[in-house]
Amino acid sequence: MGAFFKTGFLKFIMLSYFNKRTFPIGVDISSDGLYVSQLSVQKGAVHLIASGSRKFPADLIVGSEQWQQWAIRSLKEICQKGNFKSRKVISSIPPKELVVEHMKNNGLTGQQLQDQINNKIKYMTGLNADKLMIKHLEAEDGNFIVLAADKEKVDRYLEIYEKADLEIVSIGVWPAAMVNCYIKFFGRRQSDLNSVVMVVDVKSDHTFVSICKHNRILFARYLSAGFCNAQNSSLEKIADPLSEQMLTCKKLFSSIYGDLKIDRLVFFSSGSTLDIEQEVFIKLAKDIQLPAQLGNCLTAVNIKKLEYSGIERRSEKASDNNSSEPGYSWAMSFGLGLS
Repeated sequence: MGAFFKTGFLKFIMLSYFNKRTFPIGVDISSDGLYVSQLSVQKGAVHLIASGSRKFPADLIVGSEQWQQWAIRSLKEICQKGNFKSRKVISSIPPKELVVEHMKNNGLTGQQLQDQINNKIKYMTGLNADKLMIKHLEAEDGNFIVLAADKEKVDRYLEIYEKADLEIVSIGVWPAAMVNCYIKFFGRRQSDLNSVVMVVDVKSDHTFVSICKHNRILFARYLSAGFCNAQNSSLEKIADPLSEQMLTCKKLFSSIYGDLKIDRLVFFSSGSTLDIEQEVFIKLAKDIQLPAQLGNCLTAVNIKKLEYSGIERRSEKASDNNSSEPGYSWAMSFGLGLS
C-alpha cells in the first residue's frame, strides 16, 4: 500500500470497555445483497461467531413482494445454516429509503425546533411528519443532522424479520453504523478522540461517506459513484467520479463548519485480491489531499475457522467466481451488530 496509508490493523482488538458478551446479529440490506453477521467479545478480543450473505437475483426489483419473499427465505437459510447464538437482530433502513439532511439550529427549542425539522423534511419528501420516522442528531456549532424514512416502507422491512422468525432489537442507520465500526476498530487511539475523520465505504454502484469527530456524526452523504465493474475499467474511470463527489463533500463540510478541518480519510476495505481496490483508494486520497488509513474489518476480528464463518475467501471470490469488483467490506453489518 505504500507510506501513503497508515497501517493500524490489529488481529486481536482489546476492548476494555466491553464486557464479555455476544452481540445481536447485524443485518445489512444493501442495494446488491443481504449481509448478516454476529460478533462476540471473549477475553477482550472481538470474534466473528457467524456470518452469511446472498446477492440479489438480477430479475428482482428491490422492495417488490417477490423481493420481500426472497429476503425472508434467504434470512432463514443463513440463520439456520450459520452458528448464530441468538435471534436478536439490529438492521438498517436501506440507504435509498433514508433521507439525510443537514440543518442549522437558529436558537429554536422544543416544538419550534421540531416544526422546523418537519417542514424541511416535508419539503424534501412531500410527506407529512405523521407518515415519517424522524430523528435528529446534534453535531457541532449549532448544526444537526436529520434522518427520516417513510413509516410504511420501514414497516415492510420489519415484516421481513418477523416472518424470518427474528427479533428486531432496533433499527439502525448507515451513517451511525459506519462511525460505530470506525471507532470500535480503527479510531481507538487517544489522539482519535478529537480527530475529524472522513470514513468511506465504496460499493459497486454507490459510496457511503460519513465525517465524524470520534462518535459524533458531523456529516453524511450517499454518493452515486462506486467501483462500477472495476476490473474492466481504467483507474481514472473509476476514481475520477468518486474524487469529484468526495471533493464536493469536503467543500460542503467546510461551508457548514468553517475552520473545522478534516484530519484524515479511513477507507473500509474488503481485503480483495484485486489491485484496483488499493489503486483507487490511493488515487482518491491524493485527489482529496488527505492522509489515509485502510480499515479491513476482517483483520480486526478473530475468525477461528474461516471455512465455517460464512466469509468467502477473497482469492476464491476473485478467481473462481470471476468477480470484477472488490467484495463486501463487512463494515456496515459489523457496525450494526456492535451498536
